[in-house]
Amino acid sequence: MRLILHFNFIGARAFRERKVRDLKGGVALVILERDLVTDCDEKAWLDGVRPGDTLRQAKIASPACQVVRLRGLRESDGLKEILDALSRISPYIEPSAGGSGVFAAVAPGQFVQLVPGLLSPAREGFSQAFIGEGGSRLVAKASSDWLFREYAGNRKVLPGKTAWGKIERGDGYFLASVDEGKEKAFLSGATLDSLWPAPPEILSTLRSLGLKKVRDIREVPLVGLARHIGDWAFPVKEWAEGEDRSPVKALYPPPCLVKEVSFQEPVPLSEALFEPALRDIASELVEKGIGFKAMQISISGDFPGLFRERKFVRPVSSFEAMRNALGAALGEFSRKEGAVLSCPVVSVFALRLDEIAPVQAKPVSLIAGGTREVRAAVPVALALAISGIEQKFGDEAVNWGRADELGIGGRPEIARREKMLSMWDPMRPDLQPLGLEGSGCPR
Repeated sequence: MRLILHFNFIGARAFRERKVRDLKGGVALVILERDLVTDCDEKAWLDGVRPGDTLRQAKIASPACQVVRLRGLRESDGLKEILDALSRISPYIEPSAGGSGVFAAVAPGQFVQLVPGLLSPAREGFSQAFIGEGGSRLVAKASSDWLFREYAGNRKVLPGKTAWGKIERGDGYFLASVDEGKEKAFLSGATLDSLWPAPPEILSTLRSLGLKKVRDIREVPLVGLARHIGDWAFPVKEWAEGEDRSPVKALYPPPCLVKEVSFQEPVPLSEALFEPALRDIASELVEKGIGFKAMQISISGDFPGLFRERKFVRPVSSFEAMRNALGAALGEFSRKEGAVLSCPVVSVFALRLDEIAPVQAKPVSLIAGGTREVRAAVPVALALAISGIEQKFGDEAVNWGRADELGIGGRPEIARREKMLSMWDPMRPDLQPLGLEGSGCPR
């Protein structure tokens, strides 16, 4: 059996941003994302800033604080040093939503190594850690969040035995351990926020029904609950009983796929040079049913090293998408270095695919029948645009036309419209209504 831990860190993202951006110390630092405070350093915390505050509230509490706005930060970016330390103990590391927390599944014998031994090397990277421990992800995060709310509300968190487990306090951390079989007792007096796997709108609906505590949900019949929240009624009832079987996923370090090719003799740089490697990668991705959202391209030869990165909105796995991204990178390179190198040669190149994720199967078209005609020469910009449309709307979203469709003759409805408007079009002043010439009628 594995123990599941949830770490909620205060000050970790602020510490990293101060280090990366080389911000001056001694001044309170607030991290803002989507116009809400997601983290702050110890000085801002002592001034009264709390995660979840608006910028206005943060400025009232700490008028002189520095503010850093984050956009598009991945959840693992703010805790890199801490996640690296955790990954040395367990392969089951999963950053949680929000960027300030992480799940870890460990064997009971490893628990002593994690707390407090693991936190000591990374101690300077955060202000306070709130750790929840239990037999499920639900209870681990619920107990961690409970500790945070108690501490943030300036209520005393006293270590010792409780009806459901124990509370410990150490250097820079609080730990709430929920004993096996006591999950229901812990959740009885907890607020509805403890059922964190449920969407916010579901919790809002439950509050509108007058339910305040988790124990209140147990008194509502399943059928009655389903009238208000539909299919969510069954999992919510299970969570209220402390039941959760979802595993901790091995998401850190994030999975990636690397393909490196070296040549004994340098070869001329061309798109065809990369096609065998791209086809091998595409076959592997399709076979495993996965795709990628980030592609890094690095090329070395008789020129300064070329490095490019391409991002995709959704996970992709097709050979065409990779070839188009590579073509765009080579196009940029030829425009910048073409005047210097007339015939560049390559000695080694590497392709790295990050943000690996499952790819949803696309339905096969029963109408087109694979008769789409592909033109031989397509500009790179157009190919990338078409690839993006197909990734979003499907393979048959864009179809090539035929030469005889360029005019209006191939579209009967357009031909008829043009014929009628040629008789009288109020938007064309040079045309008169049919049969009114010389009649004296006003135009």
